[in-house]
Amino acid sequence: MKFKTHPIVTDLKINEDGSQLFYKGEPLYSKEYKVKGRHYLKKHVNFNNQTHSFAKLICETWNEIRPNKEMVVKRRDFNPENYHYTNLYWAPRGGMRTKKTKRVKTSKISEKDIAVIIERIKAGDSLRTIAKTYNTSDMSIHRIKRNYLEDKKQILKREIMKARDPYYKRLAFAKYFGFESIGNAVDAFGRNQFILKCQNLAL
Repeated sequence: MKFKTHPIVTDLKINEDGSQLFYKGEPLYSKEYKVKGRHYLKKHVNFNNQTHSFAKLICETWNEIRPNKEMVVKRRDFNPENYHYTNLYWAPRGGMRTKKTKRVKTSKISEKDIAVIIERIKAGDSLRTIAKTYNTSDMSIHRIKRNYLEDKKQILKREIMKARDPYYKRLAFAKYFGFESIGNAVDAFGRNQFILKCQNLAL
């Protein structure tokens, strides 16, 4: 089987189905643990004084870095013991709702309405007042303000500064440079050049 290097943890090498992992040239061995409410065991590996999801590492190495924190690894054949990278993919976190929540009914905002909303925001009207006019949520009006009035790169710069987790900080850097994932940015620039660009932007 072929081996591939993890795009961020460059000392980590994993083969196609995760049956062999090496960190700094030394073999890693997975451990299994029970998850409440599930009939199967999950696997994880420990290195660098941290515990890592076995499936997540394989998916990151062979497919792509997780697009965002709401995505989790899922299996095409629903077999929890099949860790081959072709069986793994990123998907939105699933699960049934345990509580019914009351949702605000929102109206569809037209392009014509958006133009009026933008002028009202510029004039100083509060987002809540505007939202009531269009029978929608404050967040919907906030998104319009963000998408139409704020500079995209300034928004991404704020995300970079707010991010505490190194992974999400790198992902914000990648998006700043116009890429959807860290892997795409590394492929385009090369790992060292990408790191250098991130350091320069953070100064």
